[in-house]
Amino acid sequence: MHVSARLKRAMNQYQNYIKLSILFFSILLFSCNNNVEQTVLLIKKEKFISLLTDINMADATLSYMQPNKKWRNISAESYYPSVLKKNNITRKQFEHTVKYYIERPKEFDEIYEEVISNFSIMQGNLHEEVIKEKD
Repeated sequence: MHVSARLKRAMNQYQNYIKLSILFFSILLFSCNNNVEQTVLLIKKEKFISLLTDINMADATLSYMQPNKKWRNISAESYYPSVLKKNNITRKQFEHTVKYYIERPKEFDEIYEEVISNFSIMQGNLHEEVIKEKD
């Protein structure tokens, strides 16, 4: 199976899983803040899209690695702290932003459309690299 097809399949398979995981952890860990703090905690939309792209990439990569015994007992959630750190986002910011968009499902869907678009771009870039290597 072609690498980009695997990536696309893994992305599709775990997209809903990620949404549910984010929702679950947000509800468990998020507490209400005052309005000023809420505004400060909200991650800008473009950065949030980038963060969700990275989270989904970590999940897709891990799902691809699962058949290997070495990776079987590792959960995707164990990678979230490093993804947050890479993007300079605190857990509190992440939780607040997820809660904000859960309350605005249309906007959350639009954000996930952008995440999917990012994966399509990555897939296209990977395909171009494969073609260049064959030439």
